[in-house]
Amino acid sequence: MEAKKKAKKTVVPQMINFPSTDINNLRISGGDVMLRGSISMPTVGNELKEQAAGLKKLSSLLNSIGPRVEVIDPITKKTDVFAITFNDDCTFNTKIHIPHPMFVALLPFCNLYMCPGDTVDFVLDGMIKTNKKGFNIGGTGLSGEINRVITSVDKAYCNNYSSYDIKDAKQIDSLMTWRNVQIGRMDSMVAKINRGLPELKGCSPLASDIVLTHILAWHLQMIASPYFIVLRDISSDQALWRNYFDFLSPREKYLLDNPLLMVSADMFFFNRLEYTAFRPLTQKKMSIMSHRKKTFVFGDSLQSLHTAIAKGLQQINDELHLSSNDFTSQVCMIRDVFSSFQCGIFDNEEIKAEAIASVAPYITNQELLRLAILGYHDYIKEDQQSCIDNKPASKGDSLFQRIIEPYKGNVLYVDFWSMSCGPCRAGMLDMRDEVEANKDKPVKYLYITYDTEEHCRSFLEPNNIKGEHIFISRSEWAHLQEKFNFSGIPFVVHVDRQGKIRREPNINVKELLAE
Repeated sequence: MEAKKKAKKTVVPQMINFPSTDINNLRISGGDVMLRGSISMPTVGNELKEQAAGLKKLSSLLNSIGPRVEVIDPITKKTDVFAITFNDDCTFNTKIHIPHPMFVALLPFCNLYMCPGDTVDFVLDGMIKTNKKGFNIGGTGLSGEINRVITSVDKAYCNNYSSYDIKDAKQIDSLMTWRNVQIGRMDSMVAKINRGLPELKGCSPLASDIVLTHILAWHLQMIASPYFIVLRDISSDQALWRNYFDFLSPREKYLLDNPLLMVSADMFFFNRLEYTAFRPLTQKKMSIMSHRKKTFVFGDSLQSLHTAIAKGLQQINDELHLSSNDFTSQVCMIRDVFSSFQCGIFDNEEIKAEAIASVAPYITNQELLRLAILGYHDYIKEDQQSCIDNKPASKGDSLFQRIIEPYKGNVLYVDFWSMSCGPCRAGMLDMRDEVEANKDKPVKYLYITYDTEEHCRSFLEPNNIKGEHIFISRSEWAHLQEKFNFSGIPFVVHVDRQGKIRREPNINVKELLAE
């Protein structure tokens, strides 16, 4: 007992003067950002004609890698893809719509920060030997401030990471030891922030707060990742869950209960926390909705959802000692609703309205509630009209029509995949029996990839993967991503015998054949 009394109590460092700006009335709005790109390089040739020819050749090369911007809303999980085409002079000018200020991915180059109304400049360095990162980012307003420092900040504070190599999923003790080391690294980062980061000198208070929140979110995401990848699948041990995340409570104010996470963290941060530390919220509600789907009674179901959410919050409060109105918990509740929209569990307007109503009483942040309602309206619009068919024709539209034209009159199962995607290959193996069973029916299975035929042959031939295999360029892949607004794969769409793209929840080949 005496030894325990004398034991030095661990002091958890807290953020000082953070946030430095008043965020209580932070209003988050969506809008357009102008993205401008160019390339910086020495003279291509002595004559103007030679220079133009060289730039045109380079632009063709850049377009062949399929440059694109992926905007993934961390609140609603909705993905928008904007394909980019370099002009003959190696420039591009593209308008990007974002739901609120956020980090987006300019693939295959880097991440950018975008704030509505700003212009973002991306300059690719044609002489990469003189600039190791290969590009420069700037712009106007808040976007310009953050983009000018984010690359150096990430390099200094977010890339030196010692990942946990889980060869044996039962190595719980070694994982906990690793976790403790990472918590120490995060606390050291807090101490550095309190002393002041030289990279942020000259930044406005809001820009500094966003970058600092970005750093903290990155560290927490890295700690949650091993649990997300392995432990959530191999163990439902409440003690393990409680012990792994017991470090959150004394650091809650700046790691979790921080509204700046809405404009600083990305969907991967919230994804990790939703299915790890805040898993009681999703587990309890999803079980209720799955059961109620076929026995829908509005009043009873709504009350059951309220009860499930309340129990989940109570468990998090009792075992992790986190606040019941923690900002991240509110985001996770909203994300869970939109996950259900996407996977088809809530397959009519009445149930979707009920799902939004079930979480609304727990959302104390008015900006989050506003974004949830706007997102709900978008999903209802998509249910009421064929959004894809009504869009102006794009390169992706004409490309997809050329791909499916030879199979006109058949039901089409179209699977976007790649060799580097394990779930893609597993799904193709699982589909073999169905493909064989329907070989004499008016249905075709199209497998589309940006990998080469030679690269895919080693998987397709030994595993007897039948169907129509279509190999396209990365540029064409980017245009199809833009058309269908997907980033992750495998991604599947169906086309009925009349050539109409079908996006209803739970639609399948059997139903389309029956029609």
